[in-house]
Amino acid sequence: MIFKNPNILYTLILLSIPVIIHLIKWKKYKKKLFTNVAFLEDLEIKSRKSRKLKELLVLLTRILALAFLILAFAHPYFPSEAQKKQIQNIREIIFLDNSLSLSANKGNQSIFQLNKTQLINYLKDDQNYVFFSNDNYIPEISGYKLKKILQNLDYSPSISNQTKILKKINLSLSSQSIDKYSNHVIYLSDLQNIYNQPFTQELFPNNNQYFLKIDKNSDIENASLDSLKFIRKTNDQLQYKVWISSTKIGKKIPIQVVENNLILWSGTADFKTSNQIEKNFTIPAQDVLTAKISITDTRGFPFDNQLYFTYKQPEKIKILFIGNTIPEFLKKIYTPDEFEMVKKNPQQVDYENIDTYQLVISYQNDLKNISWEALKKYVEKYGNLAIIPNLNKFSSLEDFNYSLQKLSIPIRAKKIDTQKVLLNTINFTHPFFKGVFLKKVQNFAYPFVKKHLVISSGKKSLYQLNDHTSFVEEISQNGNIFIFNTDLDPEQTNFADAPYLVVPLFYQMAIQFQNHQQPYFTLAEENQWKIKAKLKPEEILKLKIDNDIIIPYQVNQNGKILMQAGKNLKKAGIYQILYNNQPIDFVAFNYNRKENTPNFYEIPKFNNIQKIKNIRQYFKRKDALTKEKDLWKYFVILSLLFLLIEFLIIKFWK
Repeated sequence: MIFKNPNILYTLILLSIPVIIHLIKWKKYKKKLFTNVAFLEDLEIKSRKSRKLKELLVLLTRILALAFLILAFAHPYFPSEAQKKQIQNIREIIFLDNSLSLSANKGNQSIFQLNKTQLINYLKDDQNYVFFSNDNYIPEISGYKLKKILQNLDYSPSISNQTKILKKINLSLSSQSIDKYSNHVIYLSDLQNIYNQPFTQELFPNNNQYFLKIDKNSDIENASLDSLKFIRKTNDQLQYKVWISSTKIGKKIPIQVVENNLILWSGTADFKTSNQIEKNFTIPAQDVLTAKISITDTRGFPFDNQLYFTYKQPEKIKILFIGNTIPEFLKKIYTPDEFEMVKKNPQQVDYENIDTYQLVISYQNDLKNISWEALKKYVEKYGNLAIIPNLNKFSSLEDFNYSLQKLSIPIRAKKIDTQKVLLNTINFTHPFFKGVFLKKVQNFAYPFVKKHLVISSGKKSLYQLNDHTSFVEEISQNGNIFIFNTDLDPEQTNFADAPYLVVPLFYQMAIQFQNHQQPYFTLAEENQWKIKAKLKPEEILKLKIDNDIIIPYQVNQNGKILMQAGKNLKKAGIYQILYNNQPIDFVAFNYNRKENTPNFYEIPKFNNIQKIKNIRQYFKRKDALTKEKDLWKYFVILSLLFLLIEFLIIKFWK
């Protein structure tokens, strides 16, 4: 037992006052002798003893009543568990998982909305908290302000990463003193484990206490629009393919494609024997399309029931071929329906207007007849350049390396090798081939190369020979420069006869960053695309959805604008691209479907982790930990009790 006002205990000396008063008032009895009254002697003695006992009891009750009253004013109490552990304060760190995996309904509310409402009800206005969500961190905020933030907090399009979040929480607390504070981490999540990362003890330091409220959706019945792909455009139709999945086999789900409240197509997804189906659909062709495909699913996640997409009639990609004769394999790749290829001899090239081309191919030319200074400026303005040398008319390595030097390319050709080698390596991890190859092929029909320049292979090599030298090297300088180590002549190599290698290479060279048929992008990812627009240096493009306007990262590339967005966007839907507040183009963004993956962590069995059923349960445990047991009321009651006993003794003891 501890006293909050121990100085008051000095007043216990006042207990001597009743004793002194009692001694002063103690009556002295004198003996009187009477005759024939001997029978009264015993009665007198008994009466005297009874009176002394009564006065002693009255004295005792008065002393005890005064003593308990003094002790009550000293405010006695039993210390809390926190005080016993010498914890001066408890800092509460709240993580509210607002990922899309918590959007499933639990009763009349989603799990996320339910957690948010409970927090608002139990937070104390005058207490400070540390707050985390999937894309927010507030190091210190009052409960009153945090409630306002929670009221406006919405779902995050970011993919939840539990280990990353725990590391952020621990890092934010590592700079704080652990002598004065006990850290209580209130973790409200479903513990979704998308990245299959383990929980280790390092993620739960012993100096922190973790209270986990887990809301798993492992047995939810969900249907999802997984992805959509543009197939082709005919004279009057646009053809698409959509992938749909369901956790339950045997159900039928209505599907429809809508643009501006007009139904363009409707159908049914029938999951007879499989959890995933592919469905083709066609809609009327138009130059610009801003639509969404949706399914009806009331039991699962709502965020994967719609998929927004756009279509815009693409402009033909312009390619400048510098050389005498266009080889047949290039004519087959750059077809007139998608590309416009112009052939010019080196002496005929108009370098002043070369910026109008997406790709320039220098094919088997005399290097001295090329204006490398003009081509360098072209690449600096985000043009793409391919250099294919002519080894039959090759004058010297010095001329070739001089060309590379004029283009500010650091690599050099070391020699000409006439030994036959094979092209046997594809750099699948290179961003150039992103989404091109469906799988990594190790053994294919290797093309041969009889004569080639020996160029050291680096990380930017697209294809490599079996002598570990580069066959095609990519150099990025705003635009991209592609350097071949041979002339692609049938006498030197049969590379042109390997369509699985030559087609992806030259096609990607021309369409880099075009994305003209990419129907949508994914939120929380870095996405790039180009649109045609000529802006003044001070002008910018904006993205608009509903009433929200966002300024994305953008680079003016001489008539085209390279735009980058996704991580800074929060909503799925069709975004208008504004120029001078007028829409000039559209782009669609959708939520990442990985958030409906039913893969969850189990709660670790560490000593500093407690599972709670609801937020109220945590605050009860915290109150039990920090609550002192006051005793002054009991002492007041005892004081009054002894005063009552004194009254009863005086009144009824005769």
